[in-house]
Amino acid sequence: MQLVVDTLFVLTTPVGSDSSGVLTKRQNGLLSSFALTLYATRFPLIYLTDEVVAAWTDNLLQLDDPSTRVEREQAFELLFQLNPPQSYADYIEPTRRAGFFRVLESIYCTLGQYDLALQTHLDHPDYVQHRAVFLTIKELAASKLPTALEGIAKFARGSAVELVETDAEAFVRTVEAVSTLNHNVIVATLANHPQVQFAYLRSLLDPSPDAAARSASRQNLLATDERAPPNIGLADEQHIVVYPFRSLVPNSDQRSSKHPQEFHERYLELLCQYNPGNV
Repeated sequence: MQLVVDTLFVLTTPVGSDSSGVLTKRQNGLLSSFALTLYATRFPLIYLTDEVVAAWTDNLLQLDDPSTRVEREQAFELLFQLNPPQSYADYIEPTRRAGFFRVLESIYCTLGQYDLALQTHLDHPDYVQHRAVFLTIKELAASKLPTALEGIAKFARGSAVELVETDAEAFVRTVEAVSTLNHNVIVATLANHPQVQFAYLRSLLDPSPDAAARSASRQNLLATDERAPPNIGLADEQHIVVYPFRSLVPNSDQRSSKHPQEFHERYLELLCQYNPGNV
């Protein structure tokens, strides 16, 4: 195994040999990732000097080949675990440029910068990672670390628009599940983004049964809502105004809303603006 790793170093790095030019970027990325994964998982059976590890690490970071990014990030992550750097901060920009967002998230968590750690999900080019941020928030909140809870609150305020655009109903559920998050704060934060605020209030006050499936298949907010108003009976029979969402229908068997009346009034105002056909 030692011979294999030594040979691959010669083939893949300019430090080892000029022969690295005979490999394509993809070949270089795959071979480098394989060799360093082998080293990290077989150490100390395989030995590399610090200079060799540093040169190969730079190769993983600087190689411009999106097709091998996942493999290179996995190898880099193993190296980080085997040989933690003296200064994690020195690797923030290199890992960001390389697109190693999982490593970047780990670095920010190590530094106690949890808001920036969560932001890596939204910066990730894979939209699946955007949606994964809600699970990460809940996992961080479960740790009950004061710095983590503070970071979550800071992130939710600063990235509220992006979080609603990612999945409004998932964001609402997350706010309700995390003690340091508050609907009042989020609604106020979205005051300058009325369409986004409308999406948030709709998800809070009148969520649709198929919202999860719908939001998974789209990335952009819809300006209108084509859902039919809820079936609440004839207005003439009930002698009430037909409200456009369930939470304001004054039926006797309906529990009083747990949300402030201002939320309902604001939602009705925005509904008139963005979907007047359902008012």
